[in-house]
Amino acid sequence: MEDCLSVARIGCIAVPARIDLVAAERVSASVDRLLAVAPGEGSVVPVRRWLRAVERLLPVAGEYDRQRLLSARAGILPLAVPSDGSSAESVAPGEPDRRGEMPVTDAVLAAEIYEQLGEPLAAATNYAAAADTAAGEGRVAVALDTAVRALVALGGAVRERPDAERDLTAEAHLAVRLGGLCRQLIDYPRALHFYELALEALHAQTEHDSCVPGALTATAELLLAQAVELDWEDPERARLLDRAERAAHRLSTGPGSDLFHRLHGPRLLADVLCARGRPARAWSLLPGVLRAAADLDAAPSVRGAVHLSVGRCLAELGSDDAVADLDRAVALLEAGTPGTPPSAELFTALRLRSLARQRAGDVQGALDDARRLADLLWARHRRHVPAFMEQVWSRAGAEEERRDLEERTEALMASAEQDPLTGLANRRALTRFCGDLLPGGEVSLVLIDVDHFKAVNDRFGHGVGDAVLKALADLLTRSVRTLDVVARWGGEEFLIALPGGTGRMGADAAARVCCRVRAHPWRDLAEGLEVTVSAGVASGPVAELDVVLDRADAALYAAKHDGRNRSVVW
Repeated sequence: MEDCLSVARIGCIAVPARIDLVAAERVSASVDRLLAVAPGEGSVVPVRRWLRAVERLLPVAGEYDRQRLLSARAGILPLAVPSDGSSAESVAPGEPDRRGEMPVTDAVLAAEIYEQLGEPLAAATNYAAAADTAAGEGRVAVALDTAVRALVALGGAVRERPDAERDLTAEAHLAVRLGGLCRQLIDYPRALHFYELALEALHAQTEHDSCVPGALTATAELLLAQAVELDWEDPERARLLDRAERAAHRLSTGPGSDLFHRLHGPRLLADVLCARGRPARAWSLLPGVLRAAADLDAAPSVRGAVHLSVGRCLAELGSDDAVADLDRAVALLEAGTPGTPPSAELFTALRLRSLARQRAGDVQGALDDARRLADLLWARHRRHVPAFMEQVWSRAGAEEERRDLEERTEALMASAEQDPLTGLANRRALTRFCGDLLPGGEVSLVLIDVDHFKAVNDRFGHGVGDAVLKALADLLTRSVRTLDVVARWGGEEFLIALPGGTGRMGADAAARVCCRVRAHPWRDLAEGLEVTVSAGVASGPVAELDVVLDRADAALYAAKHDGRNRSVVW
């Protein structure tokens, strides 16, 4: 163990301005060895010493190794002080207590580095870890914010990778994280959805993944929690209990340790039997569960869940001993880390103990439990609602910004694709329009030029010239179909695109335009003003748009050469 932790000191060397590849490799190797001995529950590796080794490596590690260290430290920091104050190390005097914000901060920093490295799935997993930790500490606003970032990153990961390249195991572990978060926020249907997604993905990869038993346990517990809220005659209750029983059987016989085979599987089967109204059969399983909890030295929360199952079963059997086991369940479930929100199991234990005390004639005890339960629920309500409302107002502000951005973007797009004088589409807009047409379709183009426009400007002034162009734009727009597009092509040139148009359709449109321009009362703009136009028409496949445009241009040149005030079709 000493050698494993000393590698951090070996790798902690000064990094010069010019990258030393040998030194970088030594640091990376140190990170690998340190992560290989990362402490966990029941580990012999001292947690504080491991954390100090990480502190020494973080300043000299590269971005990839740094996010690995941050991810690991985010999961291990809570072990620095135990939930029941009995087994793990305490924070030494003079050292900062990092169990609060640091795990969340580390996970978010790691996620941001993963995003920069182009690994959105790893980023999503770390954001979800931050959200899960924050929710467990009662920091709901932080949990919701990081959960949103996790879902956005997950969406990016799924979009960027085809199905054949997706890492289903990593996605399953992320789904378990999100399921845990939803469960802490009492969003049971969505939590169940995430856990079942994880199990489906892991079944496709390997049934022996380490998070399968935990996901099965959570799935069975969530199904039970929803089932017991329904009326006995509701068919959905029976379906939920069937699914919970299948999950519990898998726990008892499938992959996993004795904690799941001997304890959680039978415990949940007993809960299902009680929910089906068969407490006698449930009771036959529970002595083995109690022995397993003692043999395995289960955590207080697990032992609390066991006594909750025992108390529930005894209550169903009508035994006065139910209160004693529910007392043990409440005491164990209350032994969590100070400041963390009470668990759903504690709420259930208090509710069942209140009912059991009432049946035993202890009215005052039943009222005390009912008041305690109400106080806890109200405290949770006061903690959750402001956080949810903060998210609502934050999202409202973001939505307002998004709409404002969309409006400005639309305005910019309009100005970029609109001729400012005539209000018609410009060359860019018409090119995009034609590019969006079906490649196998036909298009007819009518290219129009104002005859002797320079003479109009010279004789009547540019103000009249601009008025002519605006009036001509209105005439052209009213001379074509709704689906046709009229654009100012440049100067005094205009172009009409008729999707699906034939040579005959284009010729008719050009002749109509020439006739209307001649008949327009131009003298209303200036005494003695007369305006005519020349037009060139060509049709062909959309895929050969440039060729069709060249032919229309050649036809326009021919119309001008033939005397103007006419149209030519090529």
